[in-house]
Amino acid sequence: MADTSGGNPIHGVKAKGWLEKKWPLELLGSVPPLIVAATGAVRTWSDANYPTMAYWLIGGAVWLLGTSGLKIKHAAIADAKDSAARSHDGLVASLHVVHSIVAAAGGIDDAGQQSDKLRVTFHRVVPPLHTCDHIEQIVPYVGGNRDGAGRKFPVRSGITGRAVREGAAFIMDRKSGSFEDYKKELISEWGYTDSDVKGITSDRYAAMAVPIKSRDGHNVLGVVYLDSSEKNFFASPGIRDVVIKSCAGIAKYTGERYV
Repeated sequence: MADTSGGNPIHGVKAKGWLEKKWPLELLGSVPPLIVAATGAVRTWSDANYPTMAYWLIGGAVWLLGTSGLKIKHAAIADAKDSAARSHDGLVASLHVVHSIVAAAGGIDDAGQQSDKLRVTFHRVVPPLHTCDHIEQIVPYVGGNRDGAGRKFPVRSGITGRAVREGAAFIMDRKSGSFEDYKKELISEWGYTDSDVKGITSDRYAAMAVPIKSRDGHNVLGVVYLDSSEKNFFASPGIRDVVIKSCAGIAKYTGERYV
């Protein structure tokens, strides 16, 4: 049965459970000494024989309150960073496998993991699935400098957008070595706008996008995107077949992992 909810089980950033986070532990550890200090300050304040001690205890309670607040705040920030960076570790590992297999099939030394000859990443469809207008890159590139996670792109344009709209794999071979001509090509053939092409990478000469569908095959949940600095890298039927078969493994993984 097709999913009619419009949701995407592949999350952008996975929320951790309370016991997995740092800030609740910091809170639990900070409250008892703060209560003891505050109680001592109140009792000493009411005793006229120890006015100086009362001031010290009040100052200590205020100090504990401030430092505890800072520790909890920093723990919360660390939780947020850790969640964003690690929630898709399994998917990244799968993309490393795809990268190695495709690189070997295309004659690129696997040291390409450290270069940008071949890059692989994953974009999720931002829900609602049936009326989506954007995709989100949820993991860094495998290959190259490994940046890019968190960016969003319109579904109306590009090879990834077409893969989502039509539910099929597509390849793109750059026709010109001129960067300006390449931008015009993206506008005329791939639906880009003048604004869209301002942020593109100048040294990409070939790309391929493979849609990843839900288990029932009715909805596109995401797209595996590959690009290369090698001209016509995906033109060979053999390379395309390797990519498609490798991405079948990604589809199986997402079907089991994101439920």
